[in-house]
Amino acid sequence: MLRLFTILAIAVLLAATGAFIVQPGAFAAAQEPGSDAAIAEPPGTGDGPGYVWDREFDASGFYLPTSDLVASGWVLDHIHVGRPEDFDAWEEESMPSMIPVWIDFHHEDSPTGMGELGEYFLDTKRVRAQGFFIEPGRFDLRALDPELNSVVISGMFHPEHFHAPGGVPSPEPSLTGGAEINGERFRNVSFTHWLGD
Repeated sequence: MLRLFTILAIAVLLAATGAFIVQPGAFAAAQEPGSDAAIAEPPGTGDGPGYVWDREFDASGFYLPTSDLVASGWVLDHIHVGRPEDFDAWEEESMPSMIPVWIDFHHEDSPTGMGELGEYFLDTKRVRAQGFFIEPGRFDLRALDPELNSVVISGMFHPEHFHAPGGVPSPEPSLTGGAEINGERFRNVSFTHWLGD
């Protein structure tokens, strides 16, 4: 009974702060009076750890590692967090292929090609999150991949170093923390933030 009250208290607290919560096992939407918070599970997301994000916090963009993160021959290129409208579209369509948070990798032995934007890798993979937590000061991403197995990124945002629209990307880390990819642990990793072209 105490555990139930604790869970309910946490849910009310998150709803009051405007966080959007997706928890496995409950496909329902519940609005708190005066809040745009919701609790739902898009169909097809499976029994993952759930999805939590703060609607009022825009962390969209690309997070570029400041040092090489290589596991089992795969190099982490960047972490991507979608724009608010991407989250809205995912919420509406409820398709795992539209989850707006992912990691892009390229293989360390990948050949390259040349396009309009310059050189690019040909042997790449995109690993979409199967659970995440995004709010000011906190970022957690969990995913599974056939080759890399478990992929976990956990840390904290530094919004003061986010790339401002029309400005120059800051060289200071916008995300710091740790990672575990295919059982290999990386401590004290950092990422700079870029809005993209």
